[in-house]
Amino acid sequence: MAAINKEISKHAGGSALILTVVLTSMLAIVGVMFLMISRIDRMATSGISENKQLDLAVDTVVGKISAQLVWDVPGVNVPGGPMPEYHDYPGPEDRWLASSEPYQAGGAYFWRHISDIYDKFDLLAVDLPIEIIPDYQDSSVMAEGLAADADGDAMGDSLWVVVPGITSSKGEPVYAAVRVTDNCGKINANIAYKFDPSVDPCDPNWIDGTSLWQINLMALANRPYAPLTPAGAAADERALLRARANNGVSLDPCDLAMYENEVIWEFGELSMPYTPFDISDELELRNRFLLNQSDIHTRIEQLGWIGSFINNRTLSVPIGQGGSGMNEVEWFARANRSLDQAANPADNRYDYRHLATTCSMDRVINPSGGKMVNINTNDAVALRKAIEYALQDTGLAYLSGSAAQLAANVKDFRDDDLVVTAVQDSTGTWHYGYECPCIYISEVAGVSTPIGGGGGNALSYAVELYKPYSEDKTVSNWRLMIDSNGVTIPINWSGPGRFHVVRFEETGRTDIVSSIDPNLTSQLASTYVSLAGKTIYLQRFVSSPPPGSYITVDSKAVPSGLASSSGVQSIQRDITLHKCIRRLWKSTAGTSVTLGKENGYVDTGSPDIVQAHPYLDPNVYSGGFKNVGEIGMVFDVNGYNMPDGVTITEAALRLDLRKPLYSRLLNYLTVIDPADHGNPPSETKIKGRININTAPSFVLEQLPWIGTSGPAIAQGVVAYRDGTLKGFRSIGELTMVPEMWYYRDIAPGDQDGFPDLSPLGIGDGAADDFEERDLIFHRISNLVTVRSDVFTAYILVRIGEAGPQRRVLAIFDRSEVKSLDVAPYSTGKVKIRALHKVADPW
Repeated sequence: MAAINKEISKHAGGSALILTVVLTSMLAIVGVMFLMISRIDRMATSGISENKQLDLAVDTVVGKISAQLVWDVPGVNVPGGPMPEYHDYPGPEDRWLASSEPYQAGGAYFWRHISDIYDKFDLLAVDLPIEIIPDYQDSSVMAEGLAADADGDAMGDSLWVVVPGITSSKGEPVYAAVRVTDNCGKINANIAYKFDPSVDPCDPNWIDGTSLWQINLMALANRPYAPLTPAGAAADERALLRARANNGVSLDPCDLAMYENEVIWEFGELSMPYTPFDISDELELRNRFLLNQSDIHTRIEQLGWIGSFINNRTLSVPIGQGGSGMNEVEWFARANRSLDQAANPADNRYDYRHLATTCSMDRVINPSGGKMVNINTNDAVALRKAIEYALQDTGLAYLSGSAAQLAANVKDFRDDDLVVTAVQDSTGTWHYGYECPCIYISEVAGVSTPIGGGGGNALSYAVELYKPYSEDKTVSNWRLMIDSNGVTIPINWSGPGRFHVVRFEETGRTDIVSSIDPNLTSQLASTYVSLAGKTIYLQRFVSSPPPGSYITVDSKAVPSGLASSSGVQSIQRDITLHKCIRRLWKSTAGTSVTLGKENGYVDTGSPDIVQAHPYLDPNVYSGGFKNVGEIGMVFDVNGYNMPDGVTITEAALRLDLRKPLYSRLLNYLTVIDPADHGNPPSETKIKGRININTAPSFVLEQLPWIGTSGPAIAQGVVAYRDGTLKGFRSIGELTMVPEMWYYRDIAPGDQDGFPDLSPLGIGDGAADDFEERDLIFHRISNLVTVRSDVFTAYILVRIGEAGPQRRVLAIFDRSEVKSLDVAPYSTGKVKIRALHKVADPW
C-alpha cells in the first residue's frame, strides 16, 4: 500500500506540472487572442475612419464643383463677385473646366487647360506636359502642384491640390486631383443619328440642319480611313435605331419624328417603350478617359456600329502599367486625331470612346438667365427688346432705332403676309420692316408731240415699275405720288407680269403708247401731271401707325428737260438681277425707250449685287427661319428708298454677324425651341447640342455640311477658338472663321439647292454673296451652343502624403439651376446624376 501511495505521489507532481504548463499556454493563447481582437478592432476602427475621411474628402470636392457650376450659370449673381461669363470654355474665365483632348507641339504632348477648382495655379504660365503617372504616387514627392492622374489612365492630366478647410483625424492635409470635362463636347448617342447629303434625291428635311438627329453619330462606325460598305453601314444604322426603340417591339424604329418627340424632346420619364442608353453606358464610356472595362460590356458596346469602343483600338489597362509596351506616343494616337493622320491612312488608332455620351444638355437661355426669344414665334416688340439687350451687351454705341429696325425686318422676313411691320424705338420713332413684294421704279419716259395748227407740243409721260422676283405675291395698296404732298395715283397692277406702266397723258391723247409700243398694256393715270423736274415717289400702304398711312419705297427725281423738245426721251435704271435696290440710274436721258421690257442698261462700274430676299424653295420653306443663322439674310437697315449711287453694297445693308455690334446677338435669339415640341413655354432645356468651345475637331466634323469636304473646316474652327484664349462667346462668332466660308472661297459659284436656300435646279443667281459665305453656319446654327449644363468630373482624393486614396467618377447636371434677381440669386440645385467609385482596371 505504501508502495502504491509512493507511486501515486511521484506521478502527482508531474501532472501538476503538466497542468500548470497547459494552463499557462491557454492563458497565453487567450491573451494573444485578446491582443489580436484589440488590434483588429483598432484596424477596423482605423479603416472605418479612413473611409469616412475619404468620403468626406470626396463630398467636399463634389460640393466645391457643384458650387462652381452654380456660380457659372448665366444671370446668377454671386454677392461680392462679378456676373458669370456666358460661355463655357476651358480657359482663364472657366478655370474649373479642362480641355477634352491633348495637343502635340514639338514632339511633346500637352493639356491646353486643366481644372483648377480652387484657383491655386497660374494656368497661363505654361500648358501641362503629359507624362506617365503611377496609380499611387511616391509619398516622398507628394506635394501641392505635383502632376497627377485624375481620370486614371496613367497619363498626367491635373495637379494635386490641398483641399482647403479639412484635414485628416491626424491633422494631415487632404489632397485632390480633379479633371472636369464637358459632355456637350461629345456626340449624344441617344440624340444623334446620321447626315448623308449624297443620297439622290435627298430629302431636304434630312440635311437642313433643323433636327438634332442630323448630327452624324454614324461616323463613329464609318471610320474615315476604313469606310464601311453600303450594306455594312445600313446594318449599323438599323442596329442603332432598334437598340434605341426597344428592338422594334410595338415601335417603328425608323419613325424618327416619333422618336424625336418622345425621346429627344422629352425631359421627364419616358412615356413610350423606348430604350435609350442609360447611365450604365455613360459610366463605361467615361471610365478612366480612354480605358475600356474589357470584361464588362454595356449595351452601347454590344452594337456592331460602335466597335471602336471595344476593339483593338482601345486600351484595357493604363499606359505604362500593363506590360503592353505602349508609351505617350501610343496613348496620344488614341486621344487625338493628329493632323498628320491624313498622310498616314493606316493610322486608325483614334479611340472614339471619349467622343460619345448618353447624357448631354444645354439651355436656350440668355446672359441674364432668361429664355431666348424665338424669332419665329415672338412678336416684334419682344424681338426689339431682345435685340436691344444684345446690342447693349457688346458695350458699343449704337443708334436708338437699330434694334427696332432690325426687329421689324426680321418679323417681315419670316412671315407669309404682305403686311409691313411697324416697330417703335425708345425715342418714339417708328421703323418699318422690309416686306415683300419688292417693286422699284425702273424707267421714266416722256414724249413731246406737236399739236396741229401751231398749238405747240403735247407732253406725255410714263413711269415703269419693275418686280424682279417672279415669286413675289400680288401687288395691292400701292401708289405713285408726284412731289411731296402732290398728286397720288393708285397702282392697278394685275396679273403675273414683272413690269407695269403708269401713263400720264392729257385727256384723249395716246402719245406715249402710239410713240413707243402700240401693244403695251398699261394704266392711264387718273390725273395728268407733267413729270419734268418733279420727284416721283413709289409708296405702299401700312396699316399703322398712323392708320391709313403710306411709306415711301422708292423715288426718282425726273430731269427738268425730259421731253422738252420733239421726240421721245427715257431715263433708265440698272435692273440686272439683284441690283435694283442699289438705284443705279443712267446719268443722261436717251431716246431708246423700253417700257414694259428689259432695258439693257448695265452700270459697268458697279458689279456688286444685293439679293433683296432669297428665293426660298416652296417645297421646303413655308415661312419663317429654319435655322437661327439665317438671320444673316436680313437687312439691318431700312431697305426702302436707298440713296442713289454705288455705295449701297451688301455690306451696307445686310446683318453681318461678323460686325462687333452683332457679336452677342445669337446669345439672345433662337429658332430651336422646346416649346415647339409640346413642352411648356418656359422650358429651355435641349439635349445633345454640340458645344463649339469644347468639342474636338472630329466631333465638329459630324455637324451638317462641315465634314463633307474633309477635316479642314473643323480643324480651322478649333484653331481659331483656341487661338483666342477665350473661345467663342457666341455661336455667331463662327462666321469669323475663314474655313467656314467654304462655299464662297473654296467651292465658289452659285450654289444650287442645299445647303443654299434656293430650290434644286434653279439657284438664286447671286454667286458668292453673304448667303453663300455663311451657308455652313446657317445649317449648323440650331445644333451648336457655347455653353453646357452636364459635366463629368474625375476626382482623385488622398489622405496625407502616404495615406489611402480613392478615385471616383461624377456626372453633374445643373440644368435646373436658374437665376434670380434677388437673394439668394439662384434657385434649384446641381443634380449628381452619378457618383461612382472607379474600380481597378486589372
